[in-house]
Amino acid sequence: MKILFVYRYFTYGGVETVLRNRIKALKKLYPNIKIGTVFLYKYAELKDGFGDEVCFTKEPLEIKKIADNYDVISVLDTPEVFDILDSLKKEFILEVHTPYDEHRSYIKEALPNNIKLVVVPSNSFGKLVKREISNKSIPIKSIYNPLNYSFFQNFQNNEEKLKLNLQKFMPLLWIGRLDELKNWKRALKIFSKLINTNMELFIIGRSNEDSLEELTHIFKRYKLLKYIRYLRYITFGMMRELYDKASKNSGIYLSTSKGESFGMTVVEAMASGLPCVLNDLGVFREVTEGNALFFSNENEASEQIIKIKDNPEIRKKMKNEALDIVMSYHPENIAREIYKTFVQL
Repeated sequence: MKILFVYRYFTYGGVETVLRNRIKALKKLYPNIKIGTVFLYKYAELKDGFGDEVCFTKEPLEIKKIADNYDVISVLDTPEVFDILDSLKKEFILEVHTPYDEHRSYIKEALPNNIKLVVVPSNSFGKLVKREISNKSIPIKSIYNPLNYSFFQNFQNNEEKLKLNLQKFMPLLWIGRLDELKNWKRALKIFSKLINTNMELFIIGRSNEDSLEELTHIFKRYKLLKYIRYLRYITFGMMRELYDKASKNSGIYLSTSKGESFGMTVVEAMASGLPCVLNDLGVFREVTEGNALFFSNENEASEQIIKIKDNPEIRKKMKNEALDIVMSYHPENIAREIYKTFVQL
């Protein structure tokens, strides 16, 4: 079998993480399959882990030539290639992952008839897609996103070194794009209620609009500059170490997101022993199986953070319960589900 994944962007984002984790597990379990990826745009340096063939191109003829060599094609939120695949008369899987309404608007329009199946990363998100999709006859299947193997192994930093000294402070970790959907400024409002608690707010994520100077100005406006550490991004190889360092320093993971299709960083944090304090979304309750503390306003969020900080037993209970939950996201469990689904296509 030959499987091709097609996605718009290569950055260090969530979809790329999902692809990398999937491909590694698929190749381990099914070494005879060939896996390729096509990215239309490149915004970061590629290392490895994306299959036997990796191409960066937005040229229709080149994409057509590549796609024609594969048995199964899975297109992840990339409607730019619909016409190309239609010209090949090939059926394909459409994967809808984006929580951004404007990026998902294409599913509300007329979709090509050669979409065999729509795959989504959670049941909660699947309900939204089912309401929005124009062609109600296309079946929708939920397949969870896989964690990296490293979350199921004793941590050893064998990739890249994250130079981060947490010192004596307890980290409150926030990861995501600095935009309206991720609601990152709400994290500042929440943390402004915690500045006398011996905690630091770690913000990891790119901003599409604000320069570092503008972000510094925002931190100052909230009177939080000396309590915040900001990293624009870190590589795949450093993520596991980041979570590990935060966990060893009794850290807590915070998400203020208004919408998610899965919540990869939440599951990664939970797998690393970090208790999670989350905006009360259905998808967060689904993927954590309720093993988190939820909030609906800033005061409630800060209270939930303090509750974990001051109660080691709560932290211990959440960590122990997470061990069984995260097995649902073991890469080999997900790879078997993907393979079975693709073979039956």
